[in-house]
Amino acid sequence: MMKTKDLQKKNPFFSDISPKPWASDAYPDVPSIYLDSLTHAHELIAQKKKAPTKDIGIIFVGEKGCGKSHFLWRLCNDAQTADASLFFAAIDPHIDPVKPIQYLINEIARNFSYEVRDFPGCTQFHRLIALILQEFLQTEKTAEELFQNTAGKSIFSLYTDETISWLLHEHITLHKRTILPLFHYCDAEKREQTLEKLKDASESWAQEWLLSLGLLISRYHRSLLLSFDQLEFITENELRSFEKIILTILGFSQGIIPFILVRAEEWDEMSTKKMDASVVQRFGNSIKSTPCSHTHIEELIRVRLQLMTDEEQKKKDDILLI
Repeated sequence: MMKTKDLQKKNPFFSDISPKPWASDAYPDVPSIYLDSLTHAHELIAQKKKAPTKDIGIIFVGEKGCGKSHFLWRLCNDAQTADASLFFAAIDPHIDPVKPIQYLINEIARNFSYEVRDFPGCTQFHRLIALILQEFLQTEKTAEELFQNTAGKSIFSLYTDETISWLLHEHITLHKRTILPLFHYCDAEKREQTLEKLKDASESWAQEWLLSLGLLISRYHRSLLLSFDQLEFITENELRSFEKIILTILGFSQGIIPFILVRAEEWDEMSTKKMDASVVQRFGNSIKSTPCSHTHIEELIRVRLQLMTDEEQKKKDDILLI
């Protein structure tokens, strides 16, 4: 029998003010919640895949406690399936006002460094490089197979130089200096050095890297969703930096979709009094939160309490085994 003190120790209905979409210990989901909103989001993402240069900015409007963070987790989860056509990065909105684009690429790198659920040992960096290798080598080997070491060597390490040369020939607008870090990250010996290089990048190099990333992602009919949550807490300088990021993404890049989550009253204030009109008009695609039905609420309570019951039973079983 579950007791109140058990729920106090680990509340399965706790709402975290700092969303963690990559958290692996998220509570059980009820897929039917926000199904229409998720379908709408994926329709917009599909439009971007068909027309990578099209301006598509998405805004999710909802009140406090409506489930914005949960919606974000669902999108992040969709980017971790074996057949995912989406890359995902949750950007901390407290943007460096001096080097906003450098800040952005480091936030993308942070997200791309998390292990992807359906690719053991692989990250989103590995996923992207695997797509490139699969085309170059005309192979159907998975990301896991391409990066697996055999006799001290992996397919990736054997073909890196040849693949980069071919890629530069395919895209004359790409530069080796910006795509090389993508490959170097997948080399364990060069990973830390690569991340340090991104931290020291100039704004011009960072913008070039961002555009290269978008070009490569769109080449493989994928999109990169960049989410910006909790914009209501940022300073005026951070807001100006956010505006620069949006204009860079939608004005120059391919395959990248900015996605903001905000409370309705805050968006009304920001869009009419604080933000540049040229940025506001880029977010013409609005997804509104819809209240959970009684059925949804009952199912959510049931699956989360069941999780607690299962965990409690497992602890008892483990004790008996000792």
